[in-house]
Amino acid sequence: VAGTSGDGIFWSEDGGDTWSTATGFIGEQISDLAEDPSDPTTVFAATERGNVYRSADGGQSWSSDVPGISDDTEYVSKLVTGGDAIYAIARERILKWNRDAGRFGDLRGWMPGINGNIQSATVSHTDSNIVYIGFTTPGLDGVMKTTDGGVSWTNVSEGLAESDSWQGNPAAIAADPNDPNIVYVGMSQVGVFKTINGGESWEPATEGIPPAHYLDFFDIVIHPNDSDTVFAGAWGEGIFRTTNAGRNWERWDKGLLGEVVITLAMDPLNSKTVHVGT
Repeated sequence: VAGTSGDGIFWSEDGGDTWSTATGFIGEQISDLAEDPSDPTTVFAATERGNVYRSADGGQSWSSDVPGISDDTEYVSKLVTGGDAIYAIARERILKWNRDAGRFGDLRGWMPGINGNIQSATVSHTDSNIVYIGFTTPGLDGVMKTTDGGVSWTNVSEGLAESDSWQGNPAAIAADPNDPNIVYVGMSQVGVFKTINGGESWEPATEGIPPAHYLDFFDIVIHPNDSDTVFAGAWGEGIFRTTNAGRNWERWDKGLLGEVVITLAMDPLNSKTVHVGT
């Protein structure tokens, strides 16, 4: 399934050789797509207008009747999954799909009393109650963490804010699919940071990445079977890869048309294949 910037949603049954236009979708700019981890025929689509659509037939037809998405929801930028959970990341709120109730529930406690924007999010694949979000607020950027599915949140930004080069926002974040304590975060105009203790401390992991004054990281993915291999997509600099858990990086985008990388995805059926959205 593929979403576009205003031209609808397309679906393919032959690995992308041919595509068909989905029905029931009103032309909006798609910001993200995600399969239900418990039912791959159910697919969600997020839009920049703050709507979420749902398909029950693998993306061939869509409905905008998704309970829990209110009219004041702004810009649903990400749909993140882990374990059996689905989270919708809007500009100032996080919503969690309640499968039993058939609706999204609003998790409002991530930053009480502060007008902040959520830039990125990642869910542990081993425990879907563990979620990290990258956020920006007036005068403060960082990472928040929950271990109880969003009931309570802890600021785990120490070490990020103390960086001498702290300038940007955490636009990309990824948790190790095999160890929820290992997380990478891409900071716009700064570089990549890594924690191995669940956010208690962070260290720069930028060796091999050029000076970051013009780098905006948009996505990070970790190899599902080899946690030492990580890919980072950047605006204007293509893709970087590390095969030693972030100790050093190399450019990995030979043959890529353009250097603006918006999204990355590992092929679930072939871990040697990486899909790139530009």
